[in-house]
Amino acid sequence: MRATASSILIALLPLSLLACTSKVSPGGQDSAGGDSGVLTNDGGQADTDTDTDTDTDTDTDTDTDTDTDTDTDTGGGDTGTSALVAHDGRWFYSRVDVTATSCSPVVDLLPTATGSSYFLTGSSSTGFDKEITALAITTHCDLGRGSFACDTVKGDVDVSDYGVVLPTILDGAGSLSDELHMTGTYDISLDCTGSNCALAELMYSISFPCTFELSWDAAHESVSAFR
Repeated sequence: MRATASSILIALLPLSLLACTSKVSPGGQDSAGGDSGVLTNDGGQADTDTDTDTDTDTDTDTDTDTDTDTDTDTGGGDTGTSALVAHDGRWFYSRVDVTATSCSPVVDLLPTATGSSYFLTGSSSTGFDKEITALAITTHCDLGRGSFACDTVKGDVDVSDYGVVLPTILDGAGSLSDELHMTGTYDISLDCTGSNCALAELMYSISFPCTFELSWDAAHESVSAFR
């Protein structure tokens, strides 16, 4: 029997269908190992990098510098706390001591003694005028910070009963403890003039000129025991 062309085509049709289905794998995958159609990142792992750094730096510096400088200079007449002004009037020496002398033992020739007095006048925070009674002279004393220094005075101690005159040079200084009390020093130089100076030197075993150094305390008459 001779095969017809149509019978041949019918016989070959199943084979052609089989060839077509063998080129496509199930699920649409390429049998030749191509792309599967699904994209992944780094083998399928997710990127979870998160920045957790936190700035916790806090500036706690504190400026505690306090300027407490105080200018307490109040001038030459200031005692350091408040200016003292000595009371005018009569003052009495409550103590007079000889601290050094080349005139010893002529203590009775001293221009002052315990219980004798002097006057202050013109008192202010910067000074006063002080009487030197034995010389009948007044000297000015500058006062500052409670201390005073007096001008040098020159005069004569009258000892005419002895027939002599004693020319005297006196420097004074001291301090106020308050308005009614003071303490001081005198540096005194004595010389002698008159007809009996040689006799005075012989009587007192001294040689003129000679010197005294005195220290003393005094109080205003309102508080003095000698008033």
